[in-house]
Amino acid sequence: MFDVTNKESFQNISSWLEEIDKNVGEEVNIMIFANKSDITSADEVQVTDEEMNEFSKLKGIPIIKTSARTGEGVDDSFLDMTKQLIVRKSQAGSSNDERKRNMGLAFKKLQLGKDQAAATQAHSPMM
Repeated sequence: MFDVTNKESFQNISSWLEEIDKNVGEEVNIMIFANKSDITSADEVQVTDEEMNEFSKLKGIPIIKTSARTGEGVDDSFLDMTKQLIVRKSQAGSSNDERKRNMGLAFKKLQLGKDQAAATQAHSPMM
């Protein structure tokens, strides 16, 4: 995670990725979160969308814009990570049809839970 209002935090990502590679290896799913995406003032934002897109393409790692304050992108990012894990697990055990079926059911439950949460938010009274 890096802070879009702090260029140094963005520049440190490469060293974090090196540490991950050195200590964990390639058997890990990586997502980078660009926090404080709710801030749009050009005076405050130090990391541009173009810089994020270039880095993402160069490293082959998705960068997800999030906001801890508003919750923007947080739920979707965890759902995306869960999908990646399910796909990886499914590919690793592709000969086991029961495992694949269970993972498919788990994914459907996750998606249903997300849809229900969105419907609840859409119908909840404004404060």
